[in-house]
Amino acid sequence: MSRSQLEVRDLVRPTRCLLTPALPGSVFTPSSRDPGHVPPQIGHVPPSCDSAYSGIEEIEEDSSQDEEGDGTEQDSDEAYYHEYERSFAREVEAYRCLGHLQGSAIPRLYGLGRVISGHGEGRAISPQVLFMEYIPGKNLATIQDPHSVPISAYQELVKAVSSLASFGTIHADMRPENIVVSCSNPRRVVLIDFGVRLFRYTDESNDNWEENVMTEGDERELRRYLERSGIWHQELCA
Repeated sequence: MSRSQLEVRDLVRPTRCLLTPALPGSVFTPSSRDPGHVPPQIGHVPPSCDSAYSGIEEIEEDSSQDEEGDGTEQDSDEAYYHEYERSFAREVEAYRCLGHLQGSAIPRLYGLGRVISGHGEGRAISPQVLFMEYIPGKNLATIQDPHSVPISAYQELVKAVSSLASFGTIHADMRPENIVVSCSNPRRVVLIDFGVRLFRYTDESNDNWEENVMTEGDERELRRYLERSGIWHQELCA
């Protein structure tokens, strides 16, 4: 194989894939004629998401090992890669836990892939990628007229964000750059980037979890940005 390709797992053929930054090489997408292709089961996961948490807990526990080393460039590269893997795992599990919000308040997750490079033998790192719904539009930090979207779209986002904690999820990076305003129908306001997401451990107490939710304040931060944009007012509170 002379060019990089994407090895695709659990993929429904999307109409368009958004890969940022753009990846070199070609993209392999299995068709229905591929004998080994099985449609994915990426949908709503029960609110507890116990099966998802166990895997992430193991990754988070391993993170302490990344801080050890002799400070070489190789150590730095390995630490960066391990952090990337943790971020990827958090993103995937967030979309699985929040399957009921896909296609409305968050993009749809179509599947997962891995970059397979044909340049060089035995490449140590094959980065993983997400195949996600493309949302044409701009984020809340750059959009010229945020009022072009119906108030109901912002109401739906506020409602969705207020429910995240009940599904064991805290976004933890609520800022205008992570709120995309769709410029095409249906007009939507979409939350993206769960890479630093906090999750509720299976043995975490209610008091500790509620304290984390209050400290991070996803809904509070969202309201603050909407107020700054002149969007948040009494009509949204109703």
